[in-house]
Amino acid sequence: MLVTAINNTNCTNYRVIVSGISVAFYEMTESNREEITKALVKYLKDFAAQLNTPICRKDIQSDSEWLSVNLGLFSTTADYSDLKELNISGVVVLDSLSAQQKAELILDPSSGALENETLVKEVMMGILSSSGEEQLDVFFETFVNITKEEQIYFIENAAVRDTILNVTLMALAPNFNIFSPSQFELWFQENLFVVLASFQPSWLLVIPRNLNCDSYTAIPPLQSQVTFGNVSAQLCNFSISQYACSSVAALSSRDLGKVMACKLTSSMNYSRAIWSLFFQKFAAPLDEALDAYSNMTLNISLPDPYVLDAIGEVKLNNFSNAQLTDSVFITKWFQTRLRPFLSSVSVDFLSCLSSKNFSCQTYQVVVEALSRQDQLMEEEQKWSIFTYFIYPFLSRDDLSDPSCVSSTSGSSDWLAKNFGNFSAYASLEELLILNIHFSSVSNIRLAPVARGLWV
Repeated sequence: MLVTAINNTNCTNYRVIVSGISVAFYEMTESNREEITKALVKYLKDFAAQLNTPICRKDIQSDSEWLSVNLGLFSTTADYSDLKELNISGVVVLDSLSAQQKAELILDPSSGALENETLVKEVMMGILSSSGEEQLDVFFETFVNITKEEQIYFIENAAVRDTILNVTLMALAPNFNIFSPSQFELWFQENLFVVLASFQPSWLLVIPRNLNCDSYTAIPPLQSQVTFGNVSAQLCNFSISQYACSSVAALSSRDLGKVMACKLTSSMNYSRAIWSLFFQKFAAPLDEALDAYSNMTLNISLPDPYVLDAIGEVKLNNFSNAQLTDSVFITKWFQTRLRPFLSSVSVDFLSCLSSKNFSCQTYQVVVEALSRQDQLMEEEQKWSIFTYFIYPFLSRDDLSDPSCVSSTSGSSDWLAKNFGNFSAYASLEELLILNIHFSSVSNIRLAPVARGLWV
């Protein structure tokens, strides 16, 4: 019906028809728009001579105006090749082009866009200023399809390549925190593939440091950057996530200690899963690295409890029964290697610790190590040490020396060795449950917080 109507009309009435049906453009289905666009384009080609007469071009001053009156909103659904055939300059009507048409324009050899940094920047900024990321998605869908069809694997002009990558990453960066692994894969392995040669280390700053490994491995530039991660000068340039997820990174115990030194004092926190992956990856040099890190640090309080939790998962959970009862071994671990992390001890770590098969002697080594860090702890943490480690361990019915009483000489010695600086958090009732021979009067000075309960 539309074909019949426009084929039997003059240019003035044709434009009235175009204006009328454009009103309903946004209510139409995509297939209807495409069908109407094809009919209008065919008319423009068939009657090109008539439409270009002075009377039909009256008051039309530019290609943009010609496009507006002859195609209306349907100009955005026309094939870019059809616009070229109608002698419409894509550069001239840039603001009237859809995101799809702009992708075709950039990759059209005859447009010269791939050698024109200014034009490409205008195209990219125009897409973002119109409808933002939604149109960016449409642009890259066409961009990728054409580069594959034309077997374009690399944008040669560095300035153009830089522009496409930089503008796109600036637009995407605010949402990287909520990107799924599949989204990272789409953008970095598909959409931006032909411009990734322009990826610079500075872009690492906009990529979240706490990515999971699936997201991390979906970003090839991160993998290639960490290839050089064992160069000492660059050790601190990469995140814990990058080290944990990289398939190529390797660190000596010395370099691992340096990485820990710069990352543990930063304000960036990582999930327990990432720390666990990190320590699992470097489990072999970890013992010596912890020694080195302990020697670098004095009394510090680390805000991130996941570090100690992860070390516990990777190392402590694999201690043998013989090691758990070896005083020299446990002293080395708790009073040296783990010392910098004990002030941030978590409830999970303490609960796990209470179930370990320590002897009374090695248990007391752990209590002493925790006591040495108590000045760096919050009150709630100190209370947690008693509640989730000391009391549960001493209450166990599988201890060879119940409540570790026999290995001490008198109530004062029992309290000092088994409770350390945390005796104040025990009530008299709890102490008597653990040790029926406990004398409260002679030990009031050891537990000032609870002394009022003992009188």
